[in-house]
Amino acid sequence: MSVTLRALQTVVPSTVLIQEEVRDVFAAQPGLSRLGKRLVTASFNLSGIERRHTVIEELTLDSEKPDPQFFDAATQTLLVPSTRVRNELYITEATKLFVEAGRRALAACPGVEAADVTHVVTVSCTGFYAPGPDYMLVRELGLKPTTQRYHLGFMGCYASMPALRTAKQFVEADPNAVVLVVSAELCSLHLRTSDDPDTIVASSLFSDGAAAGIVSSRAPAPGENALSLDLFETVITPVGEGDMAWKIGDEGFEMVLSTYVPHIIDEHIEGALAPLFAKDPGLAAAIAALGETMPIEEFASEVAEPGRGRRSRRNCFIRVGCHAHRSRHRGHRGRGRAGATQHGDRALGDPPGRAQHPRQDRGQARAQRGAQSCRRGRLCGTTET
Repeated sequence: MSVTLRALQTVVPSTVLIQEEVRDVFAAQPGLSRLGKRLVTASFNLSGIERRHTVIEELTLDSEKPDPQFFDAATQTLLVPSTRVRNELYITEATKLFVEAGRRALAACPGVEAADVTHVVTVSCTGFYAPGPDYMLVRELGLKPTTQRYHLGFMGCYASMPALRTAKQFVEADPNAVVLVVSAELCSLHLRTSDDPDTIVASSLFSDGAAAGIVSSRAPAPGENALSLDLFETVITPVGEGDMAWKIGDEGFEMVLSTYVPHIIDEHIEGALAPLFAKDPGLAAAIAALGETMPIEEFASEVAEPGRGRRSRRNCFIRVGCHAHRSRHRGHRGRGRAGATQHGDRALGDPPGRAQHPRQDRGQARAQRGAQSCRRGRLCGTTET
């Protein structure tokens, strides 16, 4: 039985933030030290991001809101709302994104109707409420009241992978199951000014958006692109617990995003991938045949965790031997797990026979020929760190 991920759809809020403008605002905040200003400029400039999307309509230079809570456009000052204020906006705006992403996924999946959905899995860590987004999807999309609901909260940037793995397990346990998976994050709710390097890096990267897809054993329609969910593997590194963290503070959620993360990934990525490759003898043999002449990143088509830099592009979501291209992530970037799923949406949208990306080198082409077990669009596995 083949379990597939179909109808990946994405949603972003309408308010657009231009990265250069946001950089200048953050660098001009009162109380920021000279070093802090230099860190802001460097982090924003090196992010590779041109624009981001936010649910906070007042986060624009021309905002005329009479009683701003997040940004005073008249004085160009970032305000400090309480966690409660931020979460109240999350309840309103995240619900909209969850519902719209789910609605689009159902509309884009041939042969699947709202009444067919048996399970809902939602993912988020930028806010909380109950009844939660899983309940709202059932109610707003007209799903059956018997739909089983599950929410993965506060798992961080990798949470869409356990969500897909959970959905796959539901389908394997019940071949008639149809699972709607929806992820949404409103990272901009927790933007703040600070001299702290970790906070500055987080503020330069993340934004808002949602993604949804359908997981089932039903055969895709003729000509429909779909991803086969074959293998999953999870490995916890022995270090790094304090280098990526997400905690609830009095003035919003507080992120730790250490610049040491790329080093941790470089040190442990090959060992983390080994158990995954070992589960597919054909894939393992093809990789072994490449020898030491071709590093993983030369034949792996990846969707990298945003902002980690060139050294960590091998991490998070790796598809070996598939149709390969390297996304620059310059547009809708920085939505955590929703962002990763949205790049999968781009992969599903590639038409058959599309020309290779101009940056694809001969090493990638060799790996594609060698890994015969991976057809185009097949998701060989995921590794979480």
